[in-house]
Amino acid sequence: MKNTLLVLILLLSTNFHAQDRGHERPPNREHHDLRKDFSIEQKAELMTKRMVLDLNLSEKQQKEIQKIHVDLVTQRETRKKEHNNDKLTSDDHFERRSQVLDQRIAAKKRFKAILNKEQFDKFERAQHRKKHFRKGRHGRKKR
Repeated sequence: MKNTLLVLILLLSTNFHAQDRGHERPPNREHHDLRKDFSIEQKAELMTKRMVLDLNLSEKQQKEIQKIHVDLVTQRETRKKEHNNDKLTSDDHFERRSQVLDQRIAAKKRFKAILNKEQFDKFERAQHRKKHFRKGRHGRKKR
């Protein structure tokens, strides 16, 4: 009798604990709102500094990659400004996707020309992890 009572209490306590949602943090959007105020150069500089830390870039490489990042951020900002909330046709949507992919291919070629093989391999692995991290978080539903 004691054992069944103990098992019943254990099951109920884990069930109540599993349903408790009070420990979840509300989404923190403050840091996201602050990034809106950064200039294009500031965003590019932060991106470059992250790459310097990850890949041990030389001064020459830093300057070249800084230019690439300025171009990438500028392109992204212009796409955001051009984006309207109107419903896009499938041709318009295809055109935008194609343009973004063309820009990514060009940027990848520019990075490959600047980085050595070891750095580029490490850069590719980081991009792959980043892509899959976004995919995993994108599909989750908020509870």
